[in-house]
Amino acid sequence: MIHREPDRGPRRAGDLPDDRPHFHGYLWQGSGEERYRGTPETYPDHPAFPSSPLPPQRMCWWLRKPASAVRGTWDGADGALAWLTGEYRKVLPQLRTDWPELMAPEARKPFWRDSLEQGTDVVCGHWLRGGNAFSATLVCCPNRWEGNLCPTSGRQSPAAGRG
Repeated sequence: MIHREPDRGPRRAGDLPDDRPHFHGYLWQGSGEERYRGTPETYPDHPAFPSSPLPPQRMCWWLRKPASAVRGTWDGADGALAWLTGEYRKVLPQLRTDWPELMAPEARKPFWRDSLEQGTDVVCGHWLRGGNAFSATLVCCPNRWEGNLCPTSGRQSPAAGRG
């Protein structure tokens, strides 16, 4: 059974009162070629990783970025999904697709919600017209794949378990 806390909307760094599960949102838009060429700064052991705007190779690695990379933090799935849907709607007219009905946020939102409620990160990444790409990511914290410091509270959170 999943216990839902009331969603209090986005939080600022330092607002996290305890280690409750929550979601951090990350956003990137830019050159698709740059994003998908496997640049070294998308790996945490690279010196430029903390300052690189590029999405990391693993979603959970977003938590290793500085707090300034976080676009929002939410206690519940509702607020996190509202943010993701809003960001996705902004680029929807630019998507490169032959099946726009499959890309509608309403078609994707049930999957996104199920993923978050199971503690799985969600990425909404697409190619855009003109060779650009878009990535909006919701990362669960603590994360099930890797223990990291929470970027907004600085608290160590163990991996929730791979499962």
